[in-house]
Amino acid sequence: MISTTVRLLPPHLVLSLLDSLAKRLEKRPQRAADLAPWVRAVLEHHAAYLMSQPSLPQRLSGLYQLATRRVATLPRLLSLSGRLDLM
Repeated sequence: MISTTVRLLPPHLVLSLLDSLAKRLEKRPQRAADLAPWVRAVLEHHAAYLMSQPSLPQRLSGLYQLATRRVATLPRLLSLSGRLDLM
């Protein structure tokens, strides 16, 4: 359903959707599991259009920073999980 919906989205609305998804992720990061498939679908289906947009780096910077912060915590969580398994 997500893939079909995003594929049918007119290109001029793609950046608005990405902005909206990024704002929702920044506001409530715990919703990442629900919103990440939407972001992924937009990036997969509209990559050519997105790459033609000169404002793309600025518009995606918040999303990129959010992903970087979340990925940075992964090693610590894995370490903690391993320690708890040993106990």
